[in-house]
Amino acid sequence: MKTIQTLIIVICAIFSQPGISQTHFPAAFDIVSDTFGTITLPARHWQYAEDRADSWTIDSIRQQAIEAKFRGITAKKSENMDPMYNYWVRFRLKNTMQREAQIALEFSSPWQSDIYIFDPTQKERHFRSGIIPWSKRDGYTTKNLAKSYLPVSIAAGDEWVVYMKNSTINGQGTMPSGLLIQLYDMDKMRSELSQSEDINYILTIKNSLFFGILLWVAIFNLFFFLIVKERVYLYFALYVFFLGMTRFLTPLYHLFFREHPTILFPYFSTFSLAFIPFFTTHFFAICSEHIFTTLFWISCY
Repeated sequence: MKTIQTLIIVICAIFSQPGISQTHFPAAFDIVSDTFGTITLPARHWQYAEDRADSWTIDSIRQQAIEAKFRGITAKKSENMDPMYNYWVRFRLKNTMQREAQIALEFSSPWQSDIYIFDPTQKERHFRSGIIPWSKRDGYTTKNLAKSYLPVSIAAGDEWVVYMKNSTINGQGTMPSGLLIQLYDMDKMRSELSQSEDINYILTIKNSLFFGILLWVAIFNLFFFLIVKERVYLYFALYVFFLGMTRFLTPLYHLFFREHPTILFPYFSTFSLAFIPFFTTHFFAICSEHIFTTLFWISCY
């Protein structure tokens, strides 16, 4: 009789807490080694929720009503995903080793990423990255603004709860890169950073060379405009100048705009396109009148 009463009490306790039965946090990912190179977190270990209104905070996201919106993803779902602009990802990491685990999480949002980490004592740590002022970015930052790394240390036996908020734009049916959770060991992270620096160094040299050539072409056409007063030269000079600036955006950002990245991205790169209609209209308008000018422009192309 006493056993039956105990069973009834347990059943009543379970059904009196519907939130627990409705919200299923994904299984923790066990860290069995911190020399694994790179690991993409399996889909069964994380969930995501769309925040279309961009109104959720870390406090509201942990409430039962919103936690119920988190869902897993399958290959079929990823093929039919709608464009998402703000979304949250949650997962758990557990260090099963007998020593501290040294790993790194990857920020991978082209606009802004926020990572919130809760340790077993529920202490919150907040990290940010993306196209935000350089002084407010956390972790190891690469010259590629869409990618940086956050090194973390997880004590032996500890389990962390991680929430990531990413702001991005993706096409219909395309899985945002931020939904692929990447873990790195410290050696792999340092190797990635070193390779990134080498590649960006070479690209900076190339882009500086292209910028110099295009700047010379712009000045050359500006002189033509001042001499013959044909606006086609002015429009082409402006187009080439801003085209060169577009190739020089990353060095320009690191030189002058680290604290104001939104000045350059994404608006500045569209300036060159604005002068194409003006240049094209005036170019074809004078084709029938100035055969030598036409040949000159053809040679420029």
